[in-house]
Amino acid sequence: MRNEKEKIIISALLHDIGKFIYRSIDSQFQKEARHQELGREWAKKVGLHDEVITAITRHHRLRKDDKKYHELSVDSYKGDIAIANLIKLIDFSDNISSGMEREQFENDTGHFKADAGLKPIFSEISLSDGGESNDIGKSTENNKSINKINKNVSLLGAGKSQATNGESPKKDGLVWEAKNIQFRPYPVEIQGEILKYESFYKKQWTSFVQEFDAIKSNLNEEILLMLLQKYAMQIPEHTWVVSEQLPDTSLYHHLKSTAAIAWCNYKYIIEEKIEEKAKWLSSDLGDLIYNEKEEKFLLIAGDLSGIQSFIYTLTSKEALKTVRGRSFYLELLMETAVQKLIEKLDLCYSCIIYNSGGSFYILAPNTKNVKEELERQKTEINNYLYEKFGLTLYLALGFRPLSPEDLKKEDGKLKDAWGQIKEDLGREKGQKWSYLFSDENKFKELFEPKVIEKECIICRQPVKGSPINDNTDDKCDVCNRMIEIGEKLAISEEKDKRLYLVSDKKQSDIEIFDEYYYTFDEPARKDDIKKIYLLENLWDTSFGHNIRNFPTGTYIYQKELAKLVEYATGFERLGILRMDVDHLGAIFSRGLKGRATFARLNDLSERINLYFKYYVPHILKENVSSALTNNDKRKHNKVNLIYSGGDDLFLLGTWDSVLDVSWLIYSDFKKYVGYNKDLSLSAGYVLADERMAFYRLADTAGSEEKRAKENGRDSISIFGKPLKWEKIKALKEEDEKKNTTLADILSIITKGLEFTEDKAICKG
Repeated sequence: MRNEKEKIIISALLHDIGKFIYRSIDSQFQKEARHQELGREWAKKVGLHDEVITAITRHHRLRKDDKKYHELSVDSYKGDIAIANLIKLIDFSDNISSGMEREQFENDTGHFKADAGLKPIFSEISLSDGGESNDIGKSTENNKSINKINKNVSLLGAGKSQATNGESPKKDGLVWEAKNIQFRPYPVEIQGEILKYESFYKKQWTSFVQEFDAIKSNLNEEILLMLLQKYAMQIPEHTWVVSEQLPDTSLYHHLKSTAAIAWCNYKYIIEEKIEEKAKWLSSDLGDLIYNEKEEKFLLIAGDLSGIQSFIYTLTSKEALKTVRGRSFYLELLMETAVQKLIEKLDLCYSCIIYNSGGSFYILAPNTKNVKEELERQKTEINNYLYEKFGLTLYLALGFRPLSPEDLKKEDGKLKDAWGQIKEDLGREKGQKWSYLFSDENKFKELFEPKVIEKECIICRQPVKGSPINDNTDDKCDVCNRMIEIGEKLAISEEKDKRLYLVSDKKQSDIEIFDEYYYTFDEPARKDDIKKIYLLENLWDTSFGHNIRNFPTGTYIYQKELAKLVEYATGFERLGILRMDVDHLGAIFSRGLKGRATFARLNDLSERINLYFKYYVPHILKENVSSALTNNDKRKHNKVNLIYSGGDDLFLLGTWDSVLDVSWLIYSDFKKYVGYNKDLSLSAGYVLADERMAFYRLADTAGSEEKRAKENGRDSISIFGKPLKWEKIKALKEEDEKKNTTLADILSIITKGLEFTEDKAICKG
């Protein structure tokens, strides 16, 4: 193979490939088959390198009385020292990645079940100890308003509220549908799905092999991760079922976590524990590899401050175009920043735990070089942001050390570190830009008087180099560029859009950190393409080996706000919706209790992000909602999804369509998380004139969302007062029974909320 890095990462990503194969073979052969042997035979067939084949064969430590001990055990290998270190590294990383589950097996009886389904990670989430939820049940004015709503609902004859699907909420006894992730699987009851898994696993393996054969000559980490995500994210990590407790970690996330741990452990050893890198090739380093007590790892986190100001502080003129461009630009900015850190810290893509919504988490080796380089990169990135955007955007970076033991034990060190580092970032953001004060030139730049420049008509920032009396341009360079991006994003939603990372600046239309991007058509000179980002068809491996999926989280019905409101029912007003996941910080820091392994956190974060960035736009395209308004004639959701990613979204559209879409997304999200009561959404909804300044639209909807949060969450705030989603559901059910009109529903809601017109409509 080309280098040690590639050898380690490919070995780690494929070490358990035999588990995938095991599920695809006929049941009569499963009793005798071992996944190491199945993986070895496949690896030989496809022509993988000997080191990788050996790692696939010998990544477990078997008992010495096992008949396959000499053939398969890691400690029975007597060959090349470098390969011996490699297989020990994979063995150790494999155990750390899934250590908790295997510790449980040692203390319980179980059985192999090749057709077992994957239990949704959402089923493990519980916030029952209170914490952030302690505001639920407070006696407030908002709760008094809700009591009035309850009375009105009773007058309509609505009974007790039920779960979103009309049944009792379920969180146990669920498995993911036997469905590929690109087709939006949901949790379902195991009884109805168990017979489908055997054929599903066979189809997944057949498809994986076909695509792998097409890309194996140019195999690298990125395309292999994409392929494993596509076909192994719905495959359980293990086949050992204990007391009918189904596995809840996917094979994909286990393999990805193993690769990250292996590479970071290797880097820690060669940079901190041995004098020369050559010792890896010539000395037995088993004691260093298997050391679980040392803090070998860093959990690195980044959080971009100023997102709200950057995206939403806009006037109404051309705001829709520029806000689309701005939200896309920020996602690309964070993608480029993380790619920059991966390169400069010499990490692998598997080390990226999460990157969306302006935040990221990365696993790195705890070395002096990494910590020093991280500090340099923080300064370099923020200097760039300052030069481009002034004081608007700032990237806070922090880290916490962790040992291998911390990554797998039940004492909560990993989840604690996740929460602590978030607090660290909050403190840093409270004193952002303080480092500029030590730079005399930047200090003067901040505090000395400036030449008065023309104000941009969109963002109200100075138009650099344009005096106040200049008539040449009324928009700043940033807004001009964001409008261009926004207009390109608004092209036909049916087009398979792609983003190109190119080497030639002249071919690019976006530049970030000396990286050049071309949107969205193929560049004239294909030789300049360094990487292709797939924005629509995320798992299309036919473009070659340098590809990466990059969903945009957008859905656009009408480019112009003035035209958009013309499609409204009745009076022409915009509806604006802001929505996000409740208690997200608590979900990650304590939702998994003592089961917060590295792979589980990876799985949880990726599935939430996938929902908002990929599934939500497809839901809007595929499911026309008239759930609350009964407008059955509507053929499209008349909304523009401005931003959706991480754990939140922002959309606007006709006032009636947005109201329907709010319920569509909420009810679908509850279905996606298996109706777990601790996973919910809160939203703010307002009506407004389309001529209103965009920042006021965003702020007003944000204030409504805050009211929903203050109502104990799991709520939507409409017309200035919050309402539990279950009450919306009660109204919806009564509407279906009595053929209640939209006017009747709105009348009941607004009377219960002591409705006045100024609370309902924000006037420009």
